[in-house]
Amino acid sequence: RYTRMRILCAITEDPLNTLEISKKLGLDYKTIQHNIRVLESNGLIVREGEGYGDLFFPSDLLSSNLPTLYKVIRNVERKLEKSKKKYIE
Repeated sequence: RYTRMRILCAITEDPLNTLEISKKLGLDYKTIQHNIRVLESNGLIVREGEGYGDLFFPSDLLSSNLPTLYKVIRNVERKLEKSKKKYIE
């Protein structure tokens, strides 16, 4: 999904908390919370901390496969150029 890919790309640049991700991507806080739960349950991100200020990081699985992920994203973006959607800024 587009939103989850944007979240993954955002936290690979810098670890962020839910509010920071929401502001950076211009999306509703609850939308980010939902997508973070999905990403966590699939082992793609990890949480550090407890509570409101938890930071999210790419999991080891995601980190070890970042070059492949970015390659796939670039291929998808080329196909979607007409829609102007971008995963990576």
